[in-house]
Parts: sequence; structure tokens; C-alpha cells
Amino acid sequence: MKIRNGALELLETSQALKNLFEARDIPVEISFRLAEFAYQLRGPVEIYINEKEKLIKRYADKDKQGNLINQNGKYIVTKEKEKFTDEYRKLTDMETNINKPTIQLGQWAQGRINAAEIRELSGLIHFTFQGS
Repeated sequence: MKIRNGALELLETSQALKNLFEARDIPVEISFRLAEFAYQLRGPVEIYINEKEKLIKRYADKDKQGNLINQNGKYIVTKEKEKFTDEYRKLTDMETNINKPTIQLGQWAQGRINAAEIRELSGLIHFTFQGS
């Protein structure tokens, strides 16, 4: 399946995905599939973040010492803002191929993942339910 690079950034902040990756005492088949998926995502996420940082370093405003100006956790781009926005949009719109894992939800999932989290992750993980 293809996933936009912009979605990779969301994966970094997804508490639901983090909870699944860090789950303990789950069946080995589930643990293996999740670890395999996490490993698969690592490369594309790192590449995306590195490319984003390159754009920021190239276009963000700098102080007299050459340090990036950061206000409230965000970098400021005033010069060549349109060019930065265009290149950033291209980066986020690029797609990466990933294999969508199938995870069977059963007794192990109770208290570990809720319906809202399943909905959040269903674009990345194919969930099946015991007996389906």
C-alpha cells in the first residue's frame, strides 16, 4: 500500500500506534507483526524527517550567528516562503510503499486498544476480529 510522507509524520505522534508497539504480554504472532511493521516504517520516517530538516535549514530565518530562529517551537520562514512551501508540499505529498500488516484482535486486545484507536490505525493496519 502507498502512504503519503505527510502521514509518516503523524505516525511519529500517534499514541495509539505507540501503545501497540510497546504492548507487553501479547501473543508472539501479534508482537512479531507489529515489530516487523515498526521496522518497516523506520527507514521512510527517518528519510522524511531528514529531508524536512534539510528544507528547514535551507529556508528558515537565521540570526546573526547563523542559528535558526525558533518561535514557540516553530521555525520562521520569511524569505523564499513560497519556494519553501512548494518544496515542503512536494515532500509531504510523495508516497512510500509499505506492507499493511494484518492483526487479529482477540482477548489480548482488551484494555490495550479501543474502538477510536482501531479507527485511527485502520488505514495502516488491517484489523480482523477473532472468528472473522
